[in-house]
Amino acid sequence: MGKGQKQNSLDHTTSSAASESNLKLHLPENEIRAILNFFPRGVVAFDLETTGFSPMTDKIIEIGALKITADGAISPWQSLVNPRVIIPNNTIDIHHITNEMVASSPTISEILPAFIRFTGDLPIVAHNAKFDLGFILFSLRELDMNAPDCEIFDSCRLARKAGLKSANNKLATLAEHFAIPLAQHHRAFYDAFVCMRVFAKCLDSMSNTTNFSTILDIARIYRLSPRLIDKINMDIPLGLRPLIPRLASQELVEIRYDGGSHKGNFRPIKPVALIPLPSGPVLYALCIHSLTNKSFALRKILEVKLLSSEEIDKWQKYLEEKVQAQNQTNKSTTPLDKSDINLEEN
Repeated sequence: MGKGQKQNSLDHTTSSAASESNLKLHLPENEIRAILNFFPRGVVAFDLETTGFSPMTDKIIEIGALKITADGAISPWQSLVNPRVIIPNNTIDIHHITNEMVASSPTISEILPAFIRFTGDLPIVAHNAKFDLGFILFSLRELDMNAPDCEIFDSCRLARKAGLKSANNKLATLAEHFAIPLAQHHRAFYDAFVCMRVFAKCLDSMSNTTNFSTILDIARIYRLSPRLIDKINMDIPLGLRPLIPRLASQELVEIRYDGGSHKGNFRPIKPVALIPLPSGPVLYALCIHSLTNKSFALRKILEVKLLSSEEIDKWQKYLEEKVQAQNQTNKSTTPLDKSDINLEEN
């Protein structure tokens, strides 16, 4: 199959996989106005589906985006991506993207340049944007590409500050809170569409009580620039590489960390993801002592200690007792939705 014929080629996506008429999606005029009040040049909302949580070890399998231009025009964009690895069953259970679905799709080397052309220099918004941005930055580095010259905003971060009476800030929960239909949760284009609407509604509600510059400061997380990739250290130190095979299984390990309440001492964690950020790569993990998911800067991890089966059993029993004491379930301590991932450094 030739390049121009590949399934879901991004240059042809608008008229096929993400067609507004096929999806029957509607962006209300008042929400478009709310967006353009803050972003008069327009804005792009995007979302990714991936093989796992870790940008430095996992792969992108779908990109979806929605653009609002200065004149209020709406352009959808979507493509599956062949990751050239097997998609794990546990992630297929979440997004329902199978290995067969991506087999004839273009690879990230074709998809990412097309996506960057689509966004141009417009501001970009995503739900828990640091997570998605980590995958984009790592892929840009692997492909020796420049980052776009734009600002990145986070709808999840804005929702946290908006004073909403929502149970949590997951995209599906916010969609329900705002009565936004969510046709296919965990498919990139649909989630990007909901992200845009949640962002618009938060901007609109906060504009009644907060000035524009403060709202933008709350939502803004980074300013990207073309040579940013050259400045970001995305290498995993040799002493931390034993973490890599333990991410998928979240096997318990101990780390000695130069920060936090256990500074300099070993603490048990369940590693979840390695995420590159403009401030430097972080390990996202469940801290067993506090039962909270935290971000640990790789530059501050002094040592990783692998545990024996007896030590793992000991800490697992300790974890289960803490969970039971707090009337929680084990499921609640492991992020199954990227909206749970808080990447503020520990």
